[in-house]
Amino acid sequence: MGGGGWASGRSAAPPSTAPLPQASPLARSFELDYEEDCFRKDGVPFRYISGSIHYARVPRPAWRDRLLKMYMSGLSAVQVYVPWNYHEPQPGVYDFAGDRDVEAFLDLTAELGLLVILRPGPYICAEWEMGGLPSWLLWKPDIVLRSSDPAYLAAVDSWLHVLLPKIKPRLYQHGGNIISVQVENEYGSYYACDHGYLRHLLGSFRALLGSEVLLFTTDSTRAEELRCGTLQGLYATIDFGPGSNVTEAFGAQRWVEPKGPLVNSEYYTGWLDYWGEAHASTSLVHVARGLEDMLQLGASVNMQVVSWWGTAWGALPCHLQHWNGHCCSPSCQAGRAAAACFISRQGWHWAQQGMVSPCWVCGVLTGLSGVSRRYMFHGGTNFAYWSGADFKDQYKPVTTSYDYDAPLSEAGDPTEKLFAIRMVISKFQPLPAGPMPPATPKYAYGRVALQKHADLLDALDVLCPSGPIQSRFPLTFEAIKQAHGFVVYRTQLPRDVLEPTMLGAPPHSICDRGYVMLQKGQRGALAWLWGAGYSTGRLSARFGAVGCGHGAAVLTLWLQEYRGTLERDGQTTVYVMGRAGDTLDVLLENMGRISFGANISDFKGLLGNLSLDSSPLSNWLIYPLDIDAAVQQGWPHAALPKSSRRGRAGPAFYTGTFETPGLTWDTFVKFPGWSKGQLWINGFNLGRYWPRRGPQQTLFVPGSVLHVGRPNNITVLELEGAPSTPLLLFLDQPLFNRTLGHSTVATE
Repeated sequence: MGGGGWASGRSAAPPSTAPLPQASPLARSFELDYEEDCFRKDGVPFRYISGSIHYARVPRPAWRDRLLKMYMSGLSAVQVYVPWNYHEPQPGVYDFAGDRDVEAFLDLTAELGLLVILRPGPYICAEWEMGGLPSWLLWKPDIVLRSSDPAYLAAVDSWLHVLLPKIKPRLYQHGGNIISVQVENEYGSYYACDHGYLRHLLGSFRALLGSEVLLFTTDSTRAEELRCGTLQGLYATIDFGPGSNVTEAFGAQRWVEPKGPLVNSEYYTGWLDYWGEAHASTSLVHVARGLEDMLQLGASVNMQVVSWWGTAWGALPCHLQHWNGHCCSPSCQAGRAAAACFISRQGWHWAQQGMVSPCWVCGVLTGLSGVSRRYMFHGGTNFAYWSGADFKDQYKPVTTSYDYDAPLSEAGDPTEKLFAIRMVISKFQPLPAGPMPPATPKYAYGRVALQKHADLLDALDVLCPSGPIQSRFPLTFEAIKQAHGFVVYRTQLPRDVLEPTMLGAPPHSICDRGYVMLQKGQRGALAWLWGAGYSTGRLSARFGAVGCGHGAAVLTLWLQEYRGTLERDGQTTVYVMGRAGDTLDVLLENMGRISFGANISDFKGLLGNLSLDSSPLSNWLIYPLDIDAAVQQGWPHAALPKSSRRGRAGPAFYTGTFETPGLTWDTFVKFPGWSKGQLWINGFNLGRYWPRRGPQQTLFVPGSVLHVGRPNNITVLELEGAPSTPLLLFLDQPLFNRTLGHSTVATE
């Protein structure tokens, strides 16, 4: 049943003419009013318009710019996720510094006059690595995530006892700006359906935040998900998209919440991108028209996601007048014009006589006083390894860009969609005084030549200073306590392989991409030049001394062949040839743990043993790589090249430098002829690039990571194959939408 239907059966008796209660300046409250189906802020009906922003996807120097643009768009609140794994990288080790200073972010929202709807999880989804859960939870392989599993609850309780005390002083009731807090996220979609877990979370949130804070849940409109995801004591909200039947959708909410405000917690203005698919976009005309239709129907809009409200009796002539009388709050003014459209004749008379506030009319005569949210208002960037993945018939990793086709672009620039939304908002409430802050300046720094520094296998002493782990069979990332990035698995061919022979992996055992290399040693070569190298195509070589004479040496010629790529839900075999004792290396890449659904226990690495012609390989050396630590300490720019191999195929590091012309503006870097890899500038991990797969062709480079007056150091880890002339191209605009074939070797 639609929202209006819940009000249409009420008595139309006039209200008391006694003066309406005024909020005490000392009594701060934000609560549900089940009688009038609305929120109340400081005792009076309240609605808000908000937008979603993820501080973990925005560099700290840009926080103020993004929040100010959201405020100037007409938003009164922001919705904020807190990713657990962003703040507790190891059990009991917490990081709230720099870009991770969530308290500073929340204080900045308050300074700018924005309210906050907080979503601290512990699970958040958000297309974030493992949905915000720390991967170290999987160190206990049989743990049941998001359940009453004692091991999981112990970790959750420990985290909440660190996080929530930071939140409590910032609650609205305590003088802060956080008006509501979500518990878990879309729990009804998870297979466990463990109400004991939700009760445990409710108890923890109440114990640590107090009894006054408004706690809520969010789920889809499916009856089964509402049954599993809701709990008495947590206000149930729903999410649905623009193609849904609005009356039926809110009827689903009324099934679990017969009274109270109607809330759609996630309505999407755009969508995320997956590697290998087209860039997602949503028509601004469609978005703006839908928003205006909703506001004309009496909707309060929280611009994180948008909800819609129907009415059971139809619309009276629309006067779209602004009220001059007393109103409950500035945010409630969003409902004035809409209220003038849909009130009854008697309600209009009461309001004009000053017998009721226009907000009372909104809440009682339409039976609607809810919020909706637009997701995302500003997406940002999945820097480093933080992008998550979905599983929809197959593994679908999310791109580095989280632009989301949002009203504020990845770089924080106002888009036409933002101005269309702002125009709609202006029809229903006054906008903040002053102009919209402009787009941040961009600069095309041009071409930067790179040079090969080392093959990855020649730098294992730097990238894995603790040395390898020995194991008869492969171990997962979690078993060796590697959260992100890369691990090298090394063994030897057990016998001569004189014909092309299949090297294969069991189904679902490559998580997520494996880059296969074979090093072949040939003794007895003569060379006059120490360290001479040789390369051709997919083959590179180096010489190692085994004896010396007068100017000549007997050497071992090591030939490194890049044999290709193994991929989750893709190619799981390559062919190799070699001699017994030749070294087989497989570099495994974690492309991001699944962030939604039953598969969030997403173990990484080699989950099963590789086989050579159906014979399992054994006796592995496993190298967990800490590339970021090495790069942040100045490697490879402070080191001499590790080898002179000139082969372009296979994993290798490339370096270069450039200087800025006295400014550090945002820019975008393009990878002409490159295949797939990772980029660092000045030690900052900008994320994955994959132009051979697409659609994203450029990476966003915030100006805050660049230097003035000294060189900017570029480090590229190319995984498959670099171009013959390695260079990067810095542009003043992004390239998002170009999807190419699944090639694994770069061509010029």
